[in-house]
Amino acid sequence: MRKSTIILLVCLLGSVYSESWKSNYSSTSDFVYSSTNTINSVNFSTLSPSLDSSFQVFTHQGGPLGSMGPLGAFGPLGLLGPIGDNSWNVSRMISGIDWSQYSQFITLKGGPLSKDGPLGYKGPLNADIYTGKIEPGKSLFSKNSFAQHLRALGIFSTLGPIGPLGALGPLGPLGPIGGHGYKATNDGQFVDSQGQVQRTVTVDYDGKTKRTYSLFEAYTSQFAKKNPKVLDTSFMILGTVNDFDSSKLEKYTFTSNEDQIVIIVVVPEKSLDDFSLGVYDQNGKLIATSDNSDLVETITLKAKKGQKLTASIKLSSSAQIFSKTYRLIVTGSTSYINMNEVSGNHLNQYYQGPQSNKFGKNIKVNYLRSF
Repeated sequence: MRKSTIILLVCLLGSVYSESWKSNYSSTSDFVYSSTNTINSVNFSTLSPSLDSSFQVFTHQGGPLGSMGPLGAFGPLGLLGPIGDNSWNVSRMISGIDWSQYSQFITLKGGPLSKDGPLGYKGPLNADIYTGKIEPGKSLFSKNSFAQHLRALGIFSTLGPIGPLGALGPLGPLGPIGGHGYKATNDGQFVDSQGQVQRTVTVDYDGKTKRTYSLFEAYTSQFAKKNPKVLDTSFMILGTVNDFDSSKLEKYTFTSNEDQIVIIVVVPEKSLDDFSLGVYDQNGKLIATSDNSDLVETITLKAKKGQKLTASIKLSSSAQIFSKTYRLIVTGSTSYINMNEVSGNHLNQYYQGPQSNKFGKNIKVNYLRSF
């Protein structure tokens, strides 16, 4: 059989995408995504790194990706967690005043923005730790198959170190309860003691090099819609779906400022609400959807520097009479951790740029148009 014929058969019949710690996005084949839809129906025999099929129960309702898990309404990202404007949300105290000068003091003492903190060389953003290359045989990522799937594009990556629960998310040192000490305005922007808006923070990585990270803001939906230029890949939006027109899509366009892996999650503030999530490319073509009623809606995808993406939210169902509120959370891995080595049929390919009207073999075009 000719080599070209074999390649054609693989493209037509295969659905497994594979790469080995590759971070140079040089072709359309580098752009892949996963969502709760694809994870919920994953074939464990296709996974690499391999994962015992006993973990399949974790991909269904009742598991950690479900509505009762850490991404759900009752988890730390929800209404009852530390972020919000309610009396029990500790972010009201931590980012309610400016204490950025004191932040500099505790950083010198080994605080969360120091080289010994979660953003430093001892933390998960160290590529050698993340890839399991450091201390062979001792690193959790190098020997534990479940931990390996907590990394980028693994089936549990939304729970992992580059997801919303990790150091780069709203609960980490860059967010509203973080160690930067900046005050949050009513619309969610961070300002210093002079009232100047701050969007980044530079930290000591290892005593020799510096790294600059985007702060993680919690914006109001009104502000985010009026000021889309502030939306990068490090923000949360507190929004509400119109009760009188629940079919209307809530849309937010954001820009990836670097080559990275982006995780998008929509958390219902009330457990009896169910939302759908979609992501469009810069040409308005639908890339991916997540509308699995058993799981919290998430989409993970590889994005290129300067790429514009639009997240859309729709209310699928509600069993309560109060406001239909949600939290849209977008977390980027940054260019320091823009790599993966996962393969499996939970990954689908998408195209960007001039080929953005084309989709991978696994994508059902009619289904996507129904969002």
